Amino acid sequence: MKKRGQLTIFLIVAIIVIAVSALAFFMRGNFGFLNPEAQNVNNFVQDCLQDASDKIVYAAAYGGGYLIPPNLSDELGFPYYYYGGENHMPSKEKMENEMSSNFGKIASLCIRNFQDFKETEITSGEISATPTISEDKVSFEIIYPITIKQGQSSTLLKDFKIEVQVRYGIVYNAVQEFLQEQMTHDGICLNCALDIALKNDLYVDMQESENGTIFSFRDENSKINNETLEFVFINKY
Repeated sequence: MKKRGQLTIFLIVAIIVIAVSALAFFMRGNFGFLNPEAQNVNNFVQDCLQDASDKIVYAAAYGGGYLIPPNLSDELGFPYYYYGGENHMPSKEKMENEMSSNFGKIASLCIRNFQDFKETEITSGEISATPTISEDKVSFEIIYPITIKQGQSSTLLKDFKIEVQVRYGIVYNAVQEFLQEQMTHDGICLNCALDIALKNDLYVDMQESENGTIFSFRDENSKINNETLEFVFINKY
C-alpha cells in the first residue's frame, strides 16, 4: 500500500509538471506549435523583421556606418573618416548601436500595426533589436512581445532571430586597415586602397569632390535582391 501511495503521488506530480511545461511551451509561441492564425502572424512578422534587417544593414553600410549623418560629414551626408589628420572611422559597436536605435522605426513601416490582421485581436509591445556584426553576416537578436487572442486562449510571440548574409565584417575590416595605412602616409594612398581591396576580393572606387575624396568599397559577393553591399565615406586631405 505504501508503494502504491508513493506511485500515485509520483504520477500526480508528473502530470502537473507535464501540464505546466505544455502550457509554457504553448505560451512561448515561437518555440511551440502554433495554431494557423498565430502561425500566419508569426510568418508575417518574421518577413517584416527580415526586410527591416536587410534594409538597415545596406543603409548603414552606404552611410559609412551611420543611418543619420554625423556632424562631421559632407553636404551629401557621407561621413568623414580621415579629417584634420585624424581617424574618425566609427567602431563596430557604434555601427551596431546605429542599427539598433533605428530598427524599430524601420520594422514598424512594414508591420503597420497589424492592419493586415483586422479580424484578429493582437496586442504588441516595443521592438528591441541587438545586432552583431560578423565577418560574413549581421545577426539580429530581437525581442518583440506579441499576444494573439482567440476566444479564451492566447499565444505569445516574443523572441526572433534574423541573419543578413553579407560580408559586412570583412568590408569593415578592409576599410579599417585602409584608414590605418592612411594614417602613416602624407596624402592619399592609392596603392593601399587597391591592395587591400584585392586581398579581400572587393572593389574600390574613388571620386574627387569639392569637399574631399569619396571612397566606395563594394562587395559583389554580398547581394540581396541584386543590391550590392557598398561602404561609402569621404576623406579630406
